[in-house]
Amino acid sequence: MHFDKIMLKLQKELYSNKPKAIDAHKQIQWQKELARKFHISEDELYEKLPMISATADIHKDITNDTISIPLHSHNFWEILFCCHGDVKYIIKNRQYLFQAGNILIIEPETAHQPLISSKIQLSYDRYVLRIQTNFLEKCASVYPDVFSVIEKCRKSNNWMLEFSSFSITQNINSFFELMENEMLSQQEHWQDAINLQVLQLFLYLNRFYSNAKEMTGQTADDQLLESLIQYVFSNYSLPITLEKTAKDFCTSQSKISHLFKDRLDTSFYQYVIKTRLIAAKRHLFNEVPITEIWKICGFTDYSTFYRLFKKEYGFSPRQFRELFFMNNFDTTLNVFQHN
Repeated sequence: MHFDKIMLKLQKELYSNKPKAIDAHKQIQWQKELARKFHISEDELYEKLPMISATADIHKDITNDTISIPLHSHNFWEILFCCHGDVKYIIKNRQYLFQAGNILIIEPETAHQPLISSKIQLSYDRYVLRIQTNFLEKCASVYPDVFSVIEKCRKSNNWMLEFSSFSITQNINSFFELMENEMLSQQEHWQDAINLQVLQLFLYLNRFYSNAKEMTGQTADDQLLESLIQYVFSNYSLPITLEKTAKDFCTSQSKISHLFKDRLDTSFYQYVIKTRLIAAKRHLFNEVPITEIWKICGFTDYSTFYRLFKKEYGFSPRQFRELFFMNNFDTTLNVFQHN
């Protein structure tokens, strides 16, 4: 079955069967059932699930136990607000300690991954606000100052926002609660209400945000992992081997292998490949010639790139590009028709 037909079926499942109150384990079970039904991997499904809305949608996730979420990216913006608990979170080449009251902003096609520890003591509760790129760009063109917080984050390479008082975080929590209530009730004009709340939220963030502090209390393993992630992110276009990386970091190959397996639930080799594939997706969006992408992203040859890309995403780089521009055009029509 062609990927676009699978996506249409998945969207129908999403609208009709997704539980409104989302417990992380129930959601994962639901995703496993969908993956089996459509004969695709769970990692593949996690990255491919579409947004519910042509503009913005929201849900709340609750995690009470260890779960493994792979390194992944989406073609829309994600705004995460931590309500309870804490978790280490990787965005691009940085690691954050994401705690109650903090916000993470994740750009489209940006590699990210939460590291949910086996020692989790408090439930990790968060709102997930997802915003279509075309909708955000349209809003930013009309109200550029409202979204200036994004440019501040981009310039500082710091995508976590902290706030100076409890009352501010309570107000921010209220924005997310209102949007969730609109999403669940779906009363008349609920989508317009969420869209307006998105504008108000960003206006509020611009007034009160402060740069996130560097992670404190890191162990030697934390520091090594963050350095390795930085190394992969900065050098994925070059040949990377476990042997050379171990020599460069004056550590053993087994140390690196165990660190990636224990903390990220993947091998060092697979992490490098995933980073390269996510970079390849960005280049496909930016219309870089397909025959050049494999070189830019560090693959040994085109056939290797083609095989790994199709294995990961279920279709060829060319099909992916065609599908993206087709869906992007449809989404743009939906945004303008809706507004």
